[in-house]
Amino acid sequence: MVSMLMYSSSTEELHLIRKMAEDLAAYLSEEKWEMFSYASLQEVLCFFEKQPLVSMTCYDVTAKGSLACLGKIRKEHKDMLLMLIADATLSPMEYVRPDILASSLILRPFTPAALKEKLSDMIRDYLSRVEENDGGEAFVVTTLEGKMRIPYSRICYLEARDKKIYIRLRDREIAFYDTIEELEEKLPDIFLRCHRGFLVNKAFVEKVMLSQNEIRLSHGMSVPLSRSYKPRFKGML
Repeated sequence: MVSMLMYSSSTEELHLIRKMAEDLAAYLSEEKWEMFSYASLQEVLCFFEKQPLVSMTCYDVTAKGSLACLGKIRKEHKDMLLMLIADATLSPMEYVRPDILASSLILRPFTPAALKEKLSDMIRDYLSRVEENDGGEAFVVTTLEGKMRIPYSRICYLEARDKKIYIRLRDREIAFYDTIEELEEKLPDIFLRCHRGFLVNKAFVEKVMLSQNEIRLSHGMSVPLSRSYKPRFKGML
């Protein structure tokens, strides 16, 4: 599944972006898509507070407070592709920044043809990343909803359950077919085996409780810790 968020303070512009994105998504890919469109900055903030997995975003930086909001969003969503919507009233110095990391930019007033070109480039770029698994910074899985590109930094742990593997993100689980043994070989060393059915992301570990055979993770999560895997976690107490 591919997810895309669109934000513009202009409802007319927002409708145009969404319609064009839907048409391009259907034409360029066979994946299932989720699309979210908001004309209110507060709605955007509420959406991102749930820590969703977002593949790409079109974002209006001209509205009051939108750049400050985007800076906060980007801290948790560094991996998503980002197309900025701006105009001549805003200096490029405001949004051409390392913490924003825009993938592309479109300036108002723009034509439907220019918008189509920018959206097409961003969607093609994302689909290319999925196919090539670029940079080794994400895990590409095939589910019933199609291929998904999941940044390693978003995976809390992986669990073998009911003959499937479940990737646990902060807000959801994603199921696919594989084995823990295969994943232990394929995944980078930030993922450690802690139990016969679990691989945990070290970045989320908050406390190792050896006597209770448990690892406490951020966001109120926990995973079991087997005796045979305790030695590798002793240095993380």
